[in-house]
Amino acid sequence: RLAVDASWPGAIVTVLVADLVAAPVVHLALFGVSDGGPIPAFLQLGVARDTNALAVEGCRARGLDAHHADAVAHLRSLSDAALSGVSAFHLVEHLPLDALVALLDEALRVLRPGGILLLETPNPENLLVGARNFWFDLTHRHPIPPPVLEFLVRQRGFVEAEIVRLHPYPWEFRLPSETELGRRLDDLLHGPQDYAVVARKP
Repeated sequence: RLAVDASWPGAIVTVLVADLVAAPVVHLALFGVSDGGPIPAFLQLGVARDTNALAVEGCRARGLDAHHADAVAHLRSLSDAALSGVSAFHLVEHLPLDALVALLDEALRVLRPGGILLLETPNPENLLVGARNFWFDLTHRHPIPPPVLEFLVRQRGFVEAEIVRLHPYPWEFRLPSETELGRRLDDLLHGPQDYAVVARKP
């Protein structure tokens, strides 16, 4: 299910869409969608929501059904088992712990059995991301290591949780090295810049 080329933006989206298109009826809630660029495959499958008005305008310019809304508040407005999937792109790193837990709990409630949760966030295993790039956005609270987010997702009741590491630096940035130590250093500096946790509701 997760055998994808993780080097290009939108790879994880392809996984989710491929897993859902066979369903007779698909309803998605898409959060943290920026201007819609990473999620063109969702255009006909869901409604995008973001707290950034400029992001909402960008989504609409791409033909996406987009609205200005808070993720947790929107999920709380939905009935139980209303959705096939919930995705949040670069959202969880902005949330305090209580809001993140609320997001997970509400996502679990509104998903149908077998529904998919997808959370993508910067990967602090990449030292350049964790020590520098993450902090360029002053609205970020703190990086979340992949095992921590996976644990939270499982702890709140999701199953089949997987970590998918995404978007390594292009090869022209990689350090040439023929030693194991050099390769490990290169992976720490130029490996996946993002990761996603993908899970299901039982």
